[in-house]
Amino acid sequence: MSSPPPKKTWAELAAAAADKPPSKPAGKSFAPPDKAGAGQAKTQPKPADKPLPAASSKPVQPCFSSLDERGYPLGFENRDQFETCMEELCQTAQKQGIACKTVGVRGSAATYTSSNPNKKGQHFDSRGKGKSDIDAFIVSDSRLECRPNKTGFFHPDKVADAYPKLAEWGEAWSEELGREITPAVHKSTSPALDEPYIAYACDC
Repeated sequence: MSSPPPKKTWAELAAAAADKPPSKPAGKSFAPPDKAGAGQAKTQPKPADKPLPAASSKPVQPCFSSLDERGYPLGFENRDQFETCMEELCQTAQKQGIACKTVGVRGSAATYTSSNPNKKGQHFDSRGKGKSDIDAFIVSDSRLECRPNKTGFFHPDKVADAYPKLAEWGEAWSEELGREITPAVHKSTSPALDEPYIAYACDC
Protein backbone atom coordinates (compact mmCIF):
# COMPACT_ATOMS: atom_id res chain seq x y z
CA MET A 1 0.00 0.00 0.00
CA SER A 2 1.48 3.36 -1.11
CA SER A 3 1.85 6.10 1.42
CA PRO A 4 -0.12 9.44 0.90
CA PRO A 5 1.80 12.35 -0.65
CA PRO A 6 3.39 14.67 1.88
CA LYS A 7 1.38 17.78 2.74
CA LYS A 8 2.76 21.06 1.40
CA THR A 9 3.50 23.90 3.69
CA TRP A 10 1.71 27.29 3.36
CA ALA A 11 4.91 28.76 1.98
CA GLU A 12 5.07 26.10 -0.79
CA LEU A 13 1.37 26.61 -1.72
CA ALA A 14 1.81 30.43 -1.94
CA ALA A 15 4.91 30.03 -4.15
CA ALA A 16 3.07 27.65 -6.52
CA ALA A 17 0.12 30.06 -6.83
CA ALA A 18 2.45 32.94 -7.74
CA ASP A 19 3.96 30.95 -10.63
CA LYS A 20 0.56 29.77 -12.03
CA PRO A 21 -0.97 31.94 -14.88
CA PRO A 22 -4.46 33.36 -14.24
CA SER A 23 -7.26 31.04 -15.33
CA LYS A 24 -9.64 31.97 -18.17
CA PRO A 25 -13.30 32.58 -17.29
CA ALA A 26 -15.47 29.71 -18.48
CA GLY A 27 -17.07 30.29 -21.88
CA LYS A 28 -15.43 33.69 -22.51
CA SER A 29 -12.32 34.68 -24.39
CA PHE A 30 -9.63 36.26 -22.29
CA ALA A 31 -7.50 39.18 -23.35
CA PRO A 32 -5.57 41.82 -21.47
CA PRO A 33 -7.47 45.11 -21.07
CA ASP A 34 -6.90 47.82 -23.68
CA LYS A 35 -5.14 50.63 -21.86
CA ALA A 36 -6.19 53.22 -24.45
CA GLY A 37 -9.85 52.30 -24.03
CA ALA A 38 -9.81 51.86 -20.28
CA GLY A 39 -12.79 53.44 -18.56
CA GLN A 40 -14.77 53.78 -21.83
CA ALA A 41 -18.01 51.94 -22.49
CA LYS A 42 -17.80 49.16 -25.00
CA THR A 43 -19.33 50.00 -28.37
CA GLN A 44 -22.13 47.65 -29.24
CA PRO A 45 -22.18 46.44 -32.86
CA LYS A 46 -24.75 48.34 -34.96
CA PRO A 47 -27.54 46.10 -36.22
CA ALA A 48 -27.74 45.73 -39.97
CA ASP A 49 -30.20 48.10 -41.65
CA LYS A 50 -33.41 46.51 -42.83
CA PRO A 51 -33.62 46.48 -46.63
CA LEU A 52 -35.95 49.13 -48.02
CA PRO A 53 -39.10 47.86 -49.68
CA ALA A 54 -38.93 47.76 -53.46
CA ALA A 55 -40.49 50.74 -55.21
CA SER A 56 -43.98 50.08 -56.45
CA SER A 57 -44.27 49.68 -60.20
CA LYS A 58 -47.96 50.58 -60.10
CA PRO A 59 -48.53 53.75 -62.16
CA VAL A 60 -50.09 56.82 -60.60
CA GLN A 61 -53.83 56.75 -61.12
CA PRO A 62 -56.05 59.80 -61.55
CA CYS A 63 -58.77 60.47 -59.00
CA PHE A 64 -61.15 59.21 -61.68
CA SER A 65 -60.12 57.19 -64.69
CA SER A 66 -62.84 57.90 -67.23
CA LEU A 67 -65.76 60.15 -68.02
CA ASP A 68 -68.04 57.32 -66.88
CA GLU A 69 -66.98 57.75 -63.25
CA ARG A 70 -66.83 61.42 -62.28
CA GLY A 71 -67.38 62.71 -65.78
CA TYR A 72 -65.32 65.92 -65.58
CA PRO A 73 -62.12 67.39 -64.05
CA LEU A 74 -61.87 69.53 -60.95
CA GLY A 75 -62.51 73.22 -61.54
CA PHE A 76 -65.68 72.66 -63.57
CA GLU A 77 -69.16 72.92 -62.10
CA ASN A 78 -70.46 69.83 -63.86
CA ARG A 79 -69.95 67.50 -66.80
CA ASP A 80 -71.97 69.63 -69.20
CA GLN A 81 -69.75 72.64 -68.56
CA PHE A 82 -66.62 70.56 -69.16
CA GLU A 83 -67.95 69.12 -72.42
CA THR A 84 -69.02 72.56 -73.67
CA CYS A 85 -65.57 73.93 -72.89
CA MET A 86 -63.83 71.08 -74.69
CA GLU A 87 -66.15 71.21 -77.72
CA GLU A 88 -65.38 74.92 -78.13
CA LEU A 89 -61.68 74.10 -77.87
CA CYS A 90 -62.06 71.55 -80.69
CA GLN A 91 -63.88 74.05 -82.89
CA THR A 92 -61.38 76.82 -82.20
CA ALA A 93 -58.45 74.54 -83.03
CA GLN A 94 -60.14 73.64 -86.32
CA LYS A 95 -60.66 77.31 -87.20
CA GLN A 96 -56.96 77.88 -86.59
CA GLY A 97 -56.00 75.04 -88.94
CA ILE A 98 -55.00 72.56 -86.22
CA ALA A 99 -56.29 69.06 -86.95
CA CYS A 100 -57.02 67.08 -83.79
CA LYS A 101 -58.96 64.06 -82.58
CA THR A 102 -58.52 64.53 -78.84
CA VAL A 103 -58.50 67.42 -76.39
CA GLY A 104 -58.62 67.28 -72.63
CA VAL A 105 -57.31 68.34 -69.23
CA ARG A 106 -54.24 67.07 -67.41
CA GLY A 107 -52.37 68.05 -64.24
CA SER A 108 -53.86 68.41 -60.76
CA ALA A 109 -57.34 69.14 -62.17
CA ALA A 110 -57.32 65.53 -63.41
CA THR A 111 -55.37 63.88 -60.57
CA TYR A 112 -56.03 66.15 -57.53
CA THR A 113 -52.36 66.00 -56.48
CA SER A 114 -49.67 67.80 -58.45
CA SER A 115 -47.00 65.81 -60.29
CA ASN A 116 -44.82 68.91 -60.69
CA PRO A 117 -41.56 68.33 -58.72
CA ASN A 118 -41.57 72.04 -57.80
CA LYS A 119 -45.02 71.63 -56.24
CA LYS A 120 -44.38 68.49 -54.23
CA GLY A 121 -47.14 67.78 -51.72
CA GLN A 122 -49.54 70.34 -53.22
CA HIS A 123 -52.98 69.49 -54.48
CA PHE A 124 -55.68 71.21 -56.49
CA ASP A 125 -56.60 74.56 -54.88
CA SER A 126 -54.30 73.87 -51.89
CA ARG A 127 -53.50 77.61 -51.82
CA GLY A 128 -57.17 78.59 -51.86
CA LYS A 129 -60.25 78.28 -54.04
CA GLY A 130 -59.56 79.34 -57.62
CA LYS A 131 -55.78 79.47 -57.15
CA SER A 132 -54.99 76.37 -59.23
CA ASP A 133 -55.08 76.73 -62.99
CA ILE A 134 -56.37 74.15 -65.46
CA ASP A 135 -54.00 72.63 -68.00
CA ALA A 136 -56.00 72.06 -71.19
CA PHE A 137 -54.36 70.35 -74.13
CA ILE A 138 -54.83 69.49 -77.79
CA VAL A 139 -53.33 66.37 -79.34
CA SER A 140 -52.23 67.10 -82.90
CA ASP A 141 -49.53 66.11 -85.35
CA SER A 142 -50.23 69.11 -87.57
CA ARG A 143 -47.32 71.32 -88.55
CA LEU A 144 -47.76 74.33 -86.29
CA GLU A 145 -46.48 77.87 -86.59
CA CYS A 146 -44.58 77.59 -83.31
CA ARG A 147 -41.84 75.19 -82.28
CA PRO A 148 -42.20 72.37 -79.74
CA ASN A 149 -39.62 71.24 -77.23
CA LYS A 150 -37.76 67.98 -77.78
CA THR A 151 -40.61 65.92 -76.27
CA GLY A 152 -43.23 67.27 -78.67
CA PHE A 153 -44.80 69.77 -76.26
CA PHE A 154 -45.93 73.20 -77.48
CA HIS A 155 -46.01 75.62 -74.53
CA PRO A 156 -49.33 77.47 -73.97
CA ASP A 157 -47.63 80.87 -74.27
CA LYS A 158 -46.20 79.99 -77.69
CA VAL A 159 -49.55 78.55 -78.79
CA ALA A 160 -51.36 81.73 -77.69
CA ASP A 161 -48.88 83.97 -79.54
CA ALA A 162 -49.16 81.96 -82.75
CA TYR A 163 -52.93 81.36 -82.63
CA PRO A 164 -54.94 84.39 -81.40
CA LYS A 165 -58.27 82.50 -81.46
CA LEU A 166 -56.91 79.97 -78.97
CA ALA A 167 -55.73 82.84 -76.78
CA GLU A 168 -59.25 84.29 -76.90
CA TRP A 169 -60.69 80.89 -75.98
CA GLY A 170 -58.43 80.76 -72.93
CA GLU A 171 -59.38 84.28 -71.83
CA ALA A 172 -63.12 83.64 -72.20
CA TRP A 173 -63.07 80.35 -70.30
CA SER A 174 -60.75 81.68 -67.59
CA GLU A 175 -63.40 84.32 -66.85
CA GLU A 176 -66.17 81.71 -66.98
CA LEU A 177 -64.42 79.31 -64.59
CA GLY A 178 -62.94 81.89 -62.25
CA ARG A 179 -59.44 80.47 -62.75
CA GLU A 180 -56.86 80.42 -65.52
CA ILE A 181 -57.17 77.82 -68.25
CA THR A 182 -54.72 77.72 -71.17
CA PRO A 183 -54.35 75.24 -74.03
CA ALA A 184 -51.08 73.55 -74.85
CA VAL A 185 -50.50 71.23 -77.81
CA HIS A 186 -48.92 67.78 -77.61
CA LYS A 187 -47.78 65.62 -80.47
CA SER A 188 -49.31 62.14 -80.31
CA THR A 189 -45.89 60.75 -79.32
CA SER A 190 -45.43 63.12 -76.35
CA PRO A 191 -44.48 61.24 -73.14
CA ALA A 192 -46.73 63.63 -71.21
CA LEU A 193 -49.66 61.67 -72.59
CA ASP A 194 -48.49 58.67 -70.57
CA GLU A 195 -49.57 60.56 -67.45
CA PRO A 196 -53.21 60.62 -66.24
CA TYR A 197 -55.60 63.00 -67.98
CA ILE A 198 -59.30 63.48 -68.73
CA ALA A 199 -59.90 63.28 -72.47
CA TYR A 200 -62.66 64.50 -74.74
CA ALA A 201 -62.99 63.06 -78.22
CA CYS A 202 -63.69 65.48 -81.04
CA ASP A 203 -63.77 65.31 -84.82
CA CYS A 204 -61.75 68.31 -85.88
